Amino acid sequence: MVSREEMTHLNFTFRNAVRNLHWLWVVLLFCSCASYRQQSSDYYTHLEQGNYAQAEKALNKTKLLKKKRNRLLLLLEKGKLAHLQGNWVESNRYFNEADNMMESDRNSVGDVALSNLLNPMMKHYRAEDFEKYLVHYYKALNYLQLNDREAAMVEARRITLRTYMQDDKVGTKDKYKEDAFSFSLQGMIYEAANDINNAFIAYRNAADLYLEGNGKYYGTTMPTQLKNDVLRLAYQNGFTDQLERYENLLGLKWDQPTSPEGGELILFWESGTVPVKVQEDFFLQRHQRCRRSPFLFRRPWYVSKHSFRFWKFLQPRQYQGDGFTRL
Repeated sequence: MVSREEMTHLNFTFRNAVRNLHWLWVVLLFCSCASYRQQSSDYYTHLEQGNYAQAEKALNKTKLLKKKRNRLLLLLEKGKLAHLQGNWVESNRYFNEADNMMESDRNSVGDVALSNLLNPMMKHYRAEDFEKYLVHYYKALNYLQLNDREAAMVEARRITLRTYMQDDKVGTKDKYKEDAFSFSLQGMIYEAANDINNAFIAYRNAADLYLEGNGKYYGTTMPTQLKNDVLRLAYQNGFTDQLERYENLLGLKWDQPTSPEGGELILFWESGTVPVKVQEDFFLQRHQRCRRSPFLFRRPWYVSKHSFRFWKFLQPRQYQGDGFTRL
């Protein structure tokens, strides 16, 4: 028969074992939290330097991308890299597969559990909303390089469908759902196909997004070229009421310029990189009288490319408060 003292000792030992096991789980969690950007730093270094052959080798060596759950991310990276190398057909092969994966994207119960309870990097990669627009952008450019205007027109129409999907997803929330750059690209494609009516609608949609933000869209001032495109296409379509309306809204008087000899050049200049998405963890520490384990929750946030280089060396950061720890 076990005495009361022995039973108390056993309970104390068991509680310590469970507590130690919990902290072992936390240690394992942080050991597995090296971000994608950290694990693929060689790839991005070569990419930014224009060493595409070396970037491709580094990309193929990234272990994280070999996981089945990160197939979509691998396709997006390979599609962009092939585009930069001028391999238009190969680039669209990757983007088409990625496109199909995004169209059938669904959140599983298991993925949600892995993300919330363990590590967000354990779930299947799901494209960011802006990445879904960019797939249409790169596919359209690839098709134009292949002189396949009909296929490029399809991607232009799909930008509109993507906007509808984003609107259904976001609803009335003040969040990203329409993309001004994608509308501008859509207008260029329609105009190249001599569909000036749809070209005007696309340019107008892009301009309206800027006007809704008092002339700015996510901190970017409306390009003068876009203003001229709206007025020019309104004039070419004979939409005098629209021409007068946007002359007043844009503060610009339409003056038909002389057509340049030999056509015109449209230059797409991709400058810089987007901010890096990183993970920030919070622990709600238990009170000394409470026997429950600490509660962990996390949130994503963004840092610039240069800040990220310092951020990764400063982890973990810890701030103490009343029952609260931020790592």
